[in-house]
Amino acid sequence: VGGIAHEFNNLLTPIMLKVGQIQMDWAHDSALIEETRLISEAVKRSAELTQRLLTFGRKTDHHIEEIHLGAIVTNCFSLLRLTMDRRILWEQAVPTDLPPIFLSATDLNQIILNLVINARDTLLEKLAGQRGEWTPVIRVEAKLLPADAIGHLDGTPSKRQIRGWQRLTIRDNGMGMAPEVRERIFEPFFTTKDVGKGTGLGLATVWHMVTEVSGRIEVESIPGQGTAFHIYLPMLPKTASLAAAEKPAHLETGAARIFLAEDDAMVAGAVIASLKRAGHTVTHLTDGAFAWDHLQASFDAYDLLLLDVNMPGLDGIELAQRVRASGRYRGRIMIASGRLGSDDLEQIAAAHVDCVLNKPFATAELLEAIRSSLAATPKY
Repeated sequence: VGGIAHEFNNLLTPIMLKVGQIQMDWAHDSALIEETRLISEAVKRSAELTQRLLTFGRKTDHHIEEIHLGAIVTNCFSLLRLTMDRRILWEQAVPTDLPPIFLSATDLNQIILNLVINARDTLLEKLAGQRGEWTPVIRVEAKLLPADAIGHLDGTPSKRQIRGWQRLTIRDNGMGMAPEVRERIFEPFFTTKDVGKGTGLGLATVWHMVTEVSGRIEVESIPGQGTAFHIYLPMLPKTASLAAAEKPAHLETGAARIFLAEDDAMVAGAVIASLKRAGHTVTHLTDGAFAWDHLQASFDAYDLLLLDVNMPGLDGIELAQRVRASGRYRGRIMIASGRLGSDDLEQIAAAHVDCVLNKPFATAELLEAIRSSLAATPKY
């Protein structure tokens, strides 16, 4: 999935960049701008779908960020509804005015995914033996609760730290569970599914992720009527590091001398056109090893290196590591990629990379990232 998403992002990037260039160059032509708006929206939706696929695949990425529960649920529904039985009715009752919470979006996506998959399975089981009229339903609800609504547990933040709770509920009107089954559902490897249809790790994983963020999980279930999982997520203060990360530099900078290492011809062509239109000069190579040979003889010729990750010869991360290790380049380094894992991000940070640009990106995002990187304090 990650490999396909990476290639898909490489296809989306030049489309996004070219549409942006058309909209800038013909801003006076309202009819043309309106015609290109549909292309732009389609590309954005495609990019969001790819991002959701990557988010579900990153099992080791625990990046804490500001997230909105409604947006996470909507994204999950948008992805899962494409792959599930069309007879299932999806209902969502998540208030749009819920305050943000500071958690890992990846973990929350995994929690919702596992619970919805379980709901789907029990609904399909009931459908197989159902006689008469009955509509299978998966319903997701959310509610804001005060800080004292949940008692304090050992190992969790103190009540003074918790500012409130957001309760996420996932309901189904499926088979339900007998009390003896409900008591064991969070045990690793416990499953009531047939051999080959369940590992017994889904709900154990959910329990681990919820408790790891100092949350709680409760279950209500009536045999023959359905099940409801209640996830209680604590609202904790914003961390200092997260607050600092939200204040990037936005100073204007002049034209820059940019070295681009990118092996995809369509991506490179679109990026070069965008940079030249903004007044930058660009040198381009398609092979990481050739790029390293070139840079060793001309470090002083560039203000910024824009490196793709997946290239022949040397990948972009290896190239950045060699450049920094040489001690001869004091300019900025940007990494562009359609797929980065937690190991990649650790190596990027160790190489003192100034900015990571996620594909696909629009012209405005590209130029703003360059301005911010050139204006910010160097990381070496």
